[in-house]
Amino acid sequence: MKPVAIISNRPGLTNIPLGNDAIDVWGMNLGAYSDKRYNAIFEMHTMKYMLDTRPPIYFAWLSNQTIPIYARERISDTTILYPFKDVYKLTSKVIHKNKRLKFFTSTPVYAIALAIFQKRPKISLYGFEMLNETEYGTQRESYAFWVGFAAGRGIELEIIGSDSIFDQPLYGEI
Repeated sequence: MKPVAIISNRPGLTNIPLGNDAIDVWGMNLGAYSDKRYNAIFEMHTMKYMLDTRPPIYFAWLSNQTIPIYARERISDTTILYPFKDVYKLTSKVIHKNKRLKFFTSTPVYAIALAIFQKRPKISLYGFEMLNETEYGTQRESYAFWVGFAAGRGIELEIIGSDSIFDQPLYGEI
């Protein structure tokens, strides 16, 4: 299984390994629309949400894709239905409020969890800042949890960005 690079929708990212056959590169939602060199696209929103928020040209673009589109519903001929049941088993030993933990608050989290499930040897994360003052602020904790979960599984991680989460002073040394 190849290493994977998971790319955020943040504009201006550099040094992304697009076109490198040794690495699978996964794009997110509308962010993948801008480049044809992704190996897979993640679109984890419901069809209803997409119909309410996405331009019609987005659906035409998705339906013309020749690469896998991981999604919760069939979007095109290349759709791979996300393996929720199998991925949810990753946290089957984590109990919260007497239930198995399902802590998935964003598309990047689903991508990280799938990479863990697929036993990718390395996950590179590009540009996921998850700033508090944006919609992503409520997604930060889940993102940090899954990054830590991957590390705990012995997966090599390369984090480009996410400074507001991971570039913090060590407690007690300030």
